[in-house]
Amino acid sequence: MHARTILKSQWPSLAMVVLLILAWGAPRIAHHLADNGILRTLAIVVIFFMSGLDLPVRKAIAGVANWRLHLFIQITSFIIFPAIYWFAIRPFGDAMPHALLTGFCIFAVLPTTITSCVVFTRLANGNFGGAMFNAVLGNIVGLVVSPALFILLTGTAENGIDLDAGRVFVKLARIVLLPLVVGQIVRAVAGDKLGKITPAMPAVNRCCILVIVYLSFGNLFAPGVLDRATGAVVLPLVLLVPGHLAGLWLVWTLSRLFRFDHGDRVAILFTAPQKTLALGFPMIIAILSDRPDMIGLASLPIIVYHVTQLLAAGFAADNVRS
Repeated sequence: MHARTILKSQWPSLAMVVLLILAWGAPRIAHHLADNGILRTLAIVVIFFMSGLDLPVRKAIAGVANWRLHLFIQITSFIIFPAIYWFAIRPFGDAMPHALLTGFCIFAVLPTTITSCVVFTRLANGNFGGAMFNAVLGNIVGLVVSPALFILLTGTAENGIDLDAGRVFVKLARIVLLPLVVGQIVRAVAGDKLGKITPAMPAVNRCCILVIVYLSFGNLFAPGVLDRATGAVVLPLVLLVPGHLAGLWLVWTLSRLFRFDHGDRVAILFTAPQKTLALGFPMIIAILSDRPDMIGLASLPIIVYHVTQLLAAGFAADNVRS
């Protein structure tokens, strides 16, 4: 029974492993599909349209008064953790491929997750409204703040990237913000009629994410991508696991020092250290639109971190529940 519960809750992570094996075993198929940008863009649009349908923005806005909680989470997400991860990867220097370095920089500046932070906060009896508000706020603000922070963190010229900031913002607005707004409009118009499809929304989103992950693996196993120093690729990715666990300990300790109540501390635990894979892929695609050969390696940090944070959150939820 316990094994069945684990499989039910962690099937997206297990599916990613299966997709990795499939892409490695049949690289031509994966690479051919990855070259089709339409499929990847369509999956992203569906994710954010469904998120717009599912996000109860009005309920989230009701939690705006808890400004200490929101300030703590957003500062941690957009300032403290990007700085920590940036300094953590500096010792690898030139040994790390430019594509992977770019992926780490994009991963570091991402906001919190759209839904999983809220789900785990609710499971652990935390401040559900506070987590929801910061999920909405972080992902909307992140459309502008995350690309701006990326530009500040890394010189794009040294990575061989010709970055047009305006083009990046426009592309994110088109494939992320527009579907999100349309979803909110449909939600407002349809109202209770959405009740029948609401239970299917998380599964649809996860399947779309898996499509994008598989396409990223297709870019990863393209000829020549993995020819360089695998040690410089594997070690930084492996260090993301203890890095995330250290991040959980850090925010839990800081939230106690700042005298947040238990409900707020739980919201902080599941919101501040998490990074959104859903917005991560559009940013990678927008920033590397002229360098598709870099997309595979650049996607690895957020994929590895996504699996890590889901597994860690599932364990932590059982241990911090009040």
